Amino acid sequence: MMTREEKLKTIKGLYWDYHIDPEEYLGILEGKVPDHGPWLNREKIVIRMLERLYWYTLVEFFGMDGLKEVITPEVIARLRFPFMRRKYEYVRKVLHGEPVSDSGWGNKGDERYTYPLLSHRWYRTK
Repeated sequence: MMTREEKLKTIKGLYWDYHIDPEEYLGILEGKVPDHGPWLNREKIVIRMLERLYWYTLVEFFGMDGLKEVITPEVIARLRFPFMRRKYEYVRKVLHGEPVSDSGWGNKGDERYTYPLLSHRWYRTK
């Protein structure tokens, strides 16, 4: 787990463009400070952290039990990029001991693996 000073440094790096004390962000995350309206609340801070920090930084920041608490279906649904939503939904299921789907090979919805790499090359001369 990170120390409080390391957490503040991490938050300061995330919110370099805002003029709010990192202590307030950390207080919101810990539930000690009330939200600053809809534009700055715990969910938005968690979303920004999930979108911008490395996985191992998140593990050090929250710990595994903390990640179980903050990675919720509501937070996942609000992530900006679809690949991140898929990634964190998988992580959420693993953390909560839910069954996860296979690796995705042979998935009919995934067009990347439907055709072998050079399949059309051999048939275009006919």
